[in-house]
Amino acid sequence: MSTVRKGDIIFHGAYQETYAISVVTDDVISTSDGNDYKVNTKYHFLSTPLKMRTIRGWLKSNYSRYSAFDKWGGCKQLYLSSLSLNQAKYILSNIFEIEKDSKTKKFLKDLLNDITSDDQDSDEDINEIDTIIDKEKDTPMPSWKGIPSIQVLQTSSITEVIKPKRNKTTSARALKIANYECENDHDSKRVFLRKNGINYTEPHHLIPLSKFRDFEIDNTGKYRAIDIEENIVSLCSYCHNLFHYGKMEDKMPILEKLYKDRKDGLKEAGINISFDQLKNYYM
Repeated sequence: MSTVRKGDIIFHGAYQETYAISVVTDDVISTSDGNDYKVNTKYHFLSTPLKMRTIRGWLKSNYSRYSAFDKWGGCKQLYLSSLSLNQAKYILSNIFEIEKDSKTKKFLKDLLNDITSDDQDSDEDINEIDTIIDKEKDTPMPSWKGIPSIQVLQTSSITEVIKPKRNKTTSARALKIANYECENDHDSKRVFLRKNGINYTEPHHLIPLSKFRDFEIDNTGKYRAIDIEENIVSLCSYCHNLFHYGKMEDKMPILEKLYKDRKDGLKEAGINISFDQLKNYYM
Protein backbone atom coordinates (compact mmCIF):
# COMPACT_ATOMS: atom_id res chain seq x y z
CA MET A 1 0.00 0.00 0.00
CA SER A 2 2.80 2.45 0.85
CA THR A 3 4.05 2.39 -2.76
CA VAL A 4 0.72 3.48 -4.30
CA ARG A 5 0.92 6.84 -6.07
CA LYS A 6 -1.48 9.34 -7.62
CA GLY A 7 -2.53 8.20 -11.09
CA ASP A 8 -2.15 4.47 -10.41
CA ILE A 9 -4.87 2.14 -11.71
CA ILE A 10 -6.50 -0.34 -9.33
CA PHE A 11 -8.59 -3.36 -10.35
CA HIS A 12 -11.16 -4.29 -7.69
CA GLY A 13 -12.36 -7.85 -7.38
CA ALA A 14 -14.08 -10.38 -5.15
CA TYR A 15 -15.36 -13.94 -5.55
CA GLN A 16 -13.19 -14.43 -8.66
CA GLU A 17 -14.76 -11.43 -10.45
CA THR A 18 -13.43 -7.97 -11.34
CA TYR A 19 -16.27 -5.55 -10.62
CA ALA A 20 -14.67 -2.08 -10.68
CA ILE A 21 -11.65 -0.08 -11.78
CA SER A 22 -10.44 3.03 -10.01
CA VAL A 23 -7.77 5.65 -10.53
CA VAL A 24 -5.84 6.89 -7.47
CA THR A 25 -6.48 10.62 -6.99
CA ASP A 26 -3.84 11.35 -4.31
CA ASP A 27 -0.61 9.84 -3.08
CA VAL A 28 -0.91 7.33 -0.24
CA ILE A 29 -1.91 8.81 3.13
CA SER A 30 -0.72 7.56 6.52
CA THR A 31 -3.43 7.29 9.17
CA SER A 32 -3.22 9.39 12.34
CA ASP A 33 -1.75 6.54 14.39
CA GLY A 34 0.87 5.87 11.72
CA ASN A 35 0.05 2.16 11.60
CA ASP A 36 -2.03 2.04 8.43
CA TYR A 37 -2.32 3.63 5.02
CA LYS A 38 -5.21 4.72 2.85
CA VAL A 39 -5.63 6.03 -0.68
CA ASN A 40 -8.38 8.07 -2.29
CA THR A 41 -9.62 6.73 -5.60
CA LYS A 42 -12.20 7.55 -8.26
CA TYR A 43 -14.33 4.43 -8.84
CA HIS A 44 -15.74 3.21 -12.14
CA PHE A 45 -18.13 0.32 -11.45
CA LEU A 46 -18.62 -2.17 -14.27
CA SER A 47 -22.12 -3.02 -15.46
CA THR A 48 -20.90 -6.56 -16.20
CA PRO A 49 -18.17 -7.91 -13.90
CA LEU A 50 -15.45 -9.94 -15.59
CA LYS A 51 -15.46 -13.56 -14.45
CA MET A 52 -11.75 -14.26 -14.04
CA ARG A 53 -12.13 -17.96 -14.77
CA THR A 54 -12.91 -17.05 -18.39
CA ILE A 55 -9.33 -15.79 -18.87
CA ARG A 56 -7.58 -18.22 -16.51
CA GLY A 57 -5.95 -20.10 -19.38
CA TRP A 58 -4.41 -16.90 -20.75
CA LEU A 59 -3.20 -15.85 -17.28
CA LYS A 60 -1.56 -19.25 -16.83
CA SER A 61 0.24 -18.92 -20.18
CA ASN A 62 1.31 -15.36 -19.34
CA TYR A 63 2.39 -15.89 -15.74
CA SER A 64 4.39 -13.08 -14.12
CA ARG A 65 6.13 -13.95 -10.86
CA TYR A 66 5.28 -10.82 -8.89
CA SER A 67 1.74 -10.26 -10.13
CA ALA A 68 -1.66 -10.86 -8.53
CA PHE A 69 -2.05 -14.27 -10.23
CA ASP A 70 -0.42 -17.59 -9.48
CA LYS A 71 1.24 -19.88 -12.04
CA TRP A 72 -2.06 -21.72 -12.59
CA GLY A 73 -3.84 -18.50 -13.55
CA GLY A 74 -5.77 -18.21 -10.29
CA CYS A 75 -6.06 -15.09 -8.13
CA LYS A 76 -3.67 -14.91 -5.17
CA GLN A 77 -5.19 -14.27 -1.75
CA LEU A 78 -3.64 -10.84 -1.23
CA TYR A 79 -5.08 -7.47 -0.24
CA LEU A 80 -3.13 -5.52 -2.86
CA SER A 81 -0.76 -6.84 -5.50
CA SER A 82 0.71 -5.75 -8.81
CA LEU A 83 -0.10 -6.62 -12.40
CA SER A 84 2.24 -6.86 -15.33
CA LEU A 85 1.49 -4.38 -18.11
CA ASN A 86 0.49 -7.19 -20.48
CA GLN A 87 -1.91 -8.60 -17.89
CA ALA A 88 -3.48 -5.18 -17.30
CA LYS A 89 -3.95 -4.64 -21.05
CA TYR A 90 -5.49 -8.09 -21.52
CA ILE A 91 -7.88 -7.77 -18.58
CA LEU A 92 -8.94 -4.28 -19.70
CA SER A 93 -9.53 -5.53 -23.25
CA ASN A 94 -11.78 -8.30 -21.97
CA ILE A 95 -13.69 -5.93 -19.69
CA PHE A 96 -14.14 -3.52 -22.61
CA GLU A 97 -15.65 -6.25 -24.78
CA ILE A 98 -18.42 -7.11 -22.30
CA GLU A 99 -19.13 -3.65 -20.80
CA LYS A 100 -22.65 -2.40 -21.59
CA ASP A 101 -22.62 1.15 -20.17
CA SER A 102 -21.50 3.60 -22.88
CA LYS A 103 -19.85 6.06 -20.46
CA THR A 104 -17.84 3.33 -18.74
CA LYS A 105 -16.96 1.82 -22.11
CA LYS A 106 -15.50 5.14 -23.27
CA PHE A 107 -13.48 5.40 -20.07
CA LEU A 108 -12.11 1.88 -20.66
CA LYS A 109 -11.18 2.74 -24.26
CA ASP A 110 -9.33 5.87 -23.15
CA LEU A 111 -7.63 3.96 -20.34
CA LEU A 112 -6.43 1.28 -22.77
CA ASN A 113 -5.09 3.99 -25.04
CA ASP A 114 -3.29 5.68 -22.13
CA ILE A 115 -1.44 2.58 -20.97
CA THR A 116 -0.71 1.30 -24.50
CA SER A 117 0.66 4.55 -25.91
CA ASP A 118 3.43 4.65 -23.27
CA ASP A 119 5.40 1.84 -24.88
CA GLN A 120 4.36 1.79 -28.53
CA ASP A 121 4.41 4.48 -31.19
CA SER A 122 1.24 5.22 -33.12
CA ASP A 123 1.28 5.97 -36.84
CA GLU A 124 0.93 9.63 -35.90
CA ASP A 125 4.01 9.39 -33.64
CA ILE A 126 6.05 7.74 -36.40
CA ASN A 127 5.04 10.44 -38.89
CA GLU A 128 6.03 13.16 -36.42
CA ILE A 129 9.42 11.50 -35.81
CA ASP A 130 9.95 11.21 -39.58
CA THR A 131 9.27 14.95 -39.96
CA ILE A 132 11.85 15.76 -37.27
CA ILE A 133 14.41 13.43 -38.87
CA ASP A 134 13.94 15.15 -42.22
CA LYS A 135 14.22 18.60 -40.64
CA GLU A 136 17.40 17.74 -38.71
CA LYS A 137 19.16 15.53 -41.28
CA ASP A 138 21.86 18.15 -41.96
CA THR A 139 22.45 19.11 -38.32
CA PRO A 140 25.54 17.91 -36.37
CA MET A 141 25.47 14.42 -34.87
CA PRO A 142 23.91 14.56 -31.36
CA SER A 143 25.26 12.55 -28.44
CA TRP A 144 24.16 11.14 -25.12
CA LYS A 145 23.90 13.88 -22.50
CA GLY A 146 25.38 11.71 -19.74
CA ILE A 147 23.71 13.62 -16.90
CA PRO A 148 20.73 12.72 -14.67
CA SER A 149 17.49 14.60 -15.33
CA ILE A 150 13.88 14.62 -14.12
CA GLN A 151 11.13 12.89 -16.08
CA VAL A 152 8.44 15.27 -17.34
CA LEU A 153 4.98 13.89 -16.52
CA GLN A 154 1.49 14.56 -17.83
CA THR A 155 -1.99 13.76 -16.55
CA SER A 156 -4.66 12.48 -18.91
CA SER A 157 -7.56 14.94 -18.93
CA ILE A 158 -10.01 12.05 -19.35
CA THR A 159 -8.77 9.14 -17.23
CA GLU A 160 -6.57 11.16 -14.80
CA VAL A 161 -3.80 8.60 -15.26
CA ILE A 162 -0.30 10.06 -14.84
CA LYS A 163 2.32 9.03 -17.38
CA PRO A 164 5.62 10.28 -18.84
CA LYS A 165 5.43 12.97 -21.48
CA ARG A 166 7.23 11.73 -24.56
CA ASN A 167 9.58 13.97 -26.52
CA LYS A 168 9.56 12.98 -30.21
CA THR A 169 12.73 15.01 -30.84
CA THR A 170 14.54 12.85 -28.27
CA SER A 171 13.43 9.72 -30.14
CA ALA A 172 14.53 11.16 -33.48
CA ARG A 173 17.95 12.07 -32.07
CA ALA A 174 18.39 8.61 -30.55
CA LEU A 175 17.89 7.12 -34.02
CA LYS A 176 20.43 9.53 -35.47
CA ILE A 177 23.00 8.66 -32.77
CA ALA A 178 22.59 5.00 -33.85
CA ASN A 179 23.18 6.10 -37.46
CA TYR A 180 19.70 4.80 -38.33
CA GLU A 181 20.88 1.20 -38.00
CA CYS A 182 19.25 -1.68 -36.17
CA GLU A 183 21.23 -1.95 -32.93
CA ASN A 184 20.54 -5.65 -32.72
CA ASP A 185 21.81 -6.36 -36.22
CA HIS A 186 23.80 -3.54 -37.82
CA ASP A 187 23.81 -5.38 -41.15
CA SER A 188 20.10 -6.17 -41.05
CA LYS A 189 18.58 -6.77 -44.48
CA ARG A 190 15.19 -5.85 -43.02
CA VAL A 191 16.04 -2.12 -42.90
CA PHE A 192 14.53 -0.19 -45.81
CA LEU A 193 14.78 3.47 -46.83
CA ARG A 194 12.48 6.27 -45.81
CA LYS A 195 11.12 8.52 -48.55
CA ASN A 196 13.98 10.95 -47.81
CA GLY A 197 16.56 8.19 -48.40
CA ILE A 198 17.45 7.66 -44.72
CA ASN A 199 17.23 4.17 -43.22
CA TYR A 200 13.90 3.43 -41.56
CA THR A 201 14.33 2.25 -37.97
CA GLU A 202 12.02 2.67 -34.99
CA PRO A 203 12.72 3.99 -31.47
CA HIS A 204 12.24 1.53 -28.62
CA HIS A 205 12.51 2.43 -24.93
CA LEU A 206 14.70 -0.29 -23.43
CA ILE A 207 13.21 0.44 -20.01
CA PRO A 208 9.50 0.75 -20.85
CA LEU A 209 8.05 4.17 -20.08
CA SER A 210 5.26 2.45 -18.16
CA LYS A 211 7.89 1.51 -15.53
CA PHE A 212 8.83 5.11 -14.71
CA ARG A 213 7.59 4.74 -11.12
CA ASP A 214 10.43 2.30 -10.41
CA PHE A 215 12.85 5.23 -10.66
CA GLU A 216 11.43 7.57 -8.05
CA ILE A 217 14.02 9.85 -6.46
CA ASP A 218 14.04 9.39 -2.67
CA ASN A 219 10.23 9.33 -2.22
CA THR A 220 9.92 12.87 -3.59
CA GLY A 221 7.25 12.14 -6.19
CA LYS A 222 9.83 13.02 -8.85
CA TYR A 223 11.32 10.41 -11.14
CA ARG A 224 14.59 9.93 -12.95
CA ALA A 225 14.05 10.60 -16.66
CA ILE A 226 13.86 7.49 -18.85
CA ASP A 227 12.61 9.24 -22.00
CA ILE A 228 16.23 9.96 -22.88
CA GLU A 229 18.57 9.02 -25.72
CA GLU A 230 20.47 6.60 -23.49
CA ASN A 231 17.29 4.56 -23.00
CA ILE A 232 16.04 4.67 -26.60
CA VAL A 233 17.43 2.07 -28.99
CA SER A 234 17.12 2.01 -32.77
CA LEU A 235 15.54 -1.19 -34.13
CA CYS A 236 14.30 -2.47 -37.47
CA SER A 237 10.57 -3.15 -37.63
CA TYR A 238 11.14 -6.90 -37.24
CA CYS A 239 13.18 -6.63 -34.03
CA HIS A 240 10.86 -3.96 -32.61
CA ASN A 241 7.78 -6.12 -33.14
CA LEU A 242 9.64 -9.10 -31.71
CA PHE A 243 10.08 -7.19 -28.44
CA HIS A 244 6.38 -6.40 -28.22
CA TYR A 245 4.84 -9.61 -29.53
CA GLY A 246 7.50 -12.34 -29.63
CA LYS A 247 8.35 -15.23 -27.31
CA MET A 248 10.63 -14.55 -24.36
CA GLU A 249 13.29 -17.03 -25.51
CA ASP A 250 13.60 -15.10 -28.78
CA LYS A 251 13.79 -11.71 -27.06
CA MET A 252 16.39 -12.75 -24.48
CA PRO A 253 19.62 -12.67 -26.60
CA ILE A 254 18.68 -9.25 -28.05
CA LEU A 255 17.72 -7.86 -24.65
CA GLU A 256 21.00 -9.03 -23.12
CA LYS A 257 23.03 -7.48 -25.94
CA LEU A 258 21.26 -4.14 -25.73
CA TYR A 259 21.56 -4.09 -21.93
CA LYS A 260 25.33 -4.58 -22.13
CA ASP A 261 25.57 -1.81 -24.73
CA ARG A 262 23.50 0.63 -22.68
CA LYS A 263 24.06 -0.08 -18.98
CA ASP A 264 27.00 2.33 -18.59
CA GLY A 265 25.17 5.13 -20.42
CA LEU A 266 22.09 4.56 -18.27
CA LYS A 267 24.20 4.68 -15.13
CA GLU A 268 25.67 8.05 -16.17
CA ALA A 269 22.10 9.29 -16.61
CA GLY A 270 21.34 8.28 -13.01
CA ILE A 271 19.54 5.03 -13.85
CA ASN A 272 20.82 1.93 -12.10
CA ILE A 273 19.12 -1.24 -13.27
CA SER A 274 20.15 -4.89 -13.19
CA PHE A 275 19.59 -7.23 -16.11
CA ASP A 276 17.22 -9.33 -13.99
CA GLN A 277 15.07 -6.24 -13.33
CA LEU A 278 15.04 -5.31 -17.01
CA LYS A 279 14.26 -8.88 -18.02
CA ASN A 280 11.28 -8.96 -15.65
CA TYR A 281 9.77 -6.00 -17.53
CA TYR A 282 9.55 -8.18 -20.64
CA MET A 283 8.09 -11.31 -18.99
